Amino acid sequence: MADTDTDGQLSVGDHVRWTGSLMSLAAVDARQMHRRLDSGGDGRVTADHLVAAIRAYCFDEAPDSAGSRLLGQLDV
Repeated sequence: MADTDTDGQLSVGDHVRWTGSLMSLAAVDARQMHRRLDSGGDGRVTADHLVAAIRAYCFDEAPDSAGSRLLGQLDV
């Protein structure tokens, strides 16, 4: 659904549209989140990247874990 070109990966544009629609996340924040989730550094976020971030979000309390990148920056 979010992967508009159906290549199995989220481009920056896919990510901005998806997070904007799902969470009303600002484009600048979505781009930053995409960069941080893209552990391969190739400009694409894969299902493996997302699963790792979801697992870390649920189970890893470290502030620099992949899970801390899942929903963007939180203002505290």
